[in-house]
Amino acid sequence: MKNLEQNHTPWLSPAAFWVINKLAWWRKALISRILWTWEVEVSGPKVLAGFSWVRLFDTLELKPWQKVVVYDPEKGDITLNTAWIHHIHPDAIIQEYTKHIINDGEKGWLYDENWDFTEIQWPTVIYEHPEGELIIFSRIQLSEREAIVKINQNWSEEIIQWSENPEIFINPKTEKVKNFRWTGSWEDGQENEKVPGAINFTILRLDNSQTYFSFPVRTKDNVVLDINLMIFYSISDVEKLVKNTHDPMCEFYNKIQAFIWDQFSQKNFDEIKNQTSTMISNMWGNTELSFSDI
Repeated sequence: MKNLEQNHTPWLSPAAFWVINKLAWWRKALISRILWTWEVEVSGPKVLAGFSWVRLFDTLELKPWQKVVVYDPEKGDITLNTAWIHHIHPDAIIQEYTKHIINDGEKGWLYDENWDFTEIQWPTVIYEHPEGELIIFSRIQLSEREAIVKINQNWSEEIIQWSENPEIFINPKTEKVKNFRWTGSWEDGQENEKVPGAINFTILRLDNSQTYFSFPVRTKDNVVLDINLMIFYSISDVEKLVKNTHDPMCEFYNKIQAFIWDQFSQKNFDEIKNQTSTMISNMWGNTELSFSDI
């Protein structure tokens, strides 16, 4: 919002008055004998004499792309987009509408001065009232095998997958996308070093993925071994993941580490060295861990 500059000085001092003592036919003015006393509205053409103060009604020229609202103390609110606005009251406030170009791929709500909204879609040109508001929705384009969790105004969570709706619009006033913070590795850190909250994202990727995990174990005869794992995993049930855990990778690593600690602590180093392949096959095989197991 901004006040437009008026084209004419609304006040004429006594000295200026006696020079400009004729009111042209297209002009209007408020006149009084003493400043801040009762004023009389007059219209031209007219010759004024014996009055101490004159306040001229204004004239405003609008550009083709402009639109304004005039808060007139006598006529109330007037919205105009004509080229010329005449006879603007000296006490009137002029505020300009804000012009917006809605491009391809944009969508939102336009609130007017009464806070009623209209849904807008691309492409179009709109004007925002000085007392209104334009809200442009955030657009999220999902690729194949991707999903998000949308948090609604009542704090309920809604899972949206690519197969259901590849294009989502989020109202920033009433909705937001859930932000996931999972245990993982810093981008500039060691791949095997796992830190809570290191992975920060909003879009769940359901493709097969892999991670590296290293930790020490102690055998039955008190030998310390460094275990280096490459783990392949994928998310098969988004709803179960969202409802049962806030950090599945943390629980995932803890489950694997506890399981291997238990297996290695029951055997001597020589047994492990001679039976490594058999142990791995017996421990994992084609086992699939679900979030109900974690």
